[in-house]
Amino acid sequence: MSFLITLGGHAVTGDRLLREQFNELQVLSGASAQQIVRNGRNTRRLMDAALAAPDALPCEAETIRAELGESAQWAAAQAAFFGAAWTRWILAYDPAPTLAALKIPVLALYGEKDRQVLPTSNRGAAESALAGNPRARIEVVPGVNHLFQTAGTGHPSEYAAIKEDISPKVLELIAEGIRALPPK
Repeated sequence: MSFLITLGGHAVTGDRLLREQFNELQVLSGASAQQIVRNGRNTRRLMDAALAAPDALPCEAETIRAELGESAQWAAAQAAFFGAAWTRWILAYDPAPTLAALKIPVLALYGEKDRQVLPTSNRGAAESALAGNPRARIEVVPGVNHLFQTAGTGHPSEYAAIKEDISPKVLELIAEGIRALPPK
């Protein structure tokens, strides 16, 4: 591999990524501070169960369901999501060692309005992980969402309604990054 361009690639641990994502989407949906704290605590319980004892996850989801007065379908959905192999993998994944090992040019772009991979925490984590790579460049692109479309709020519910496939600003940053590569 000669170079790497990441678009909204997470640089924080997977459990942090999902907690931040869940919190951000609750804020955008108008949840109260109390709801966000309660939901965050319960999300942490489900994440911990998924990582430590996946077989016990349905019981933990059922316990939370009973505490919240949710439906049996809610508990089943939580157990299915947090128990899925992909979810358990992403929860445990830390991209920092992989990023730190890169010696090739890296262009890491984040959308300012990305509500799935928050630019504030991920940019800082990418900067830390790539600190030893003088050929790494990390930028937050103003006004774009996780799909790098020009967006209003950045909420995933906007994705399908936005006519733009990708912001021209993003395409120009990618082109600049490729043009800046040394010739082979």
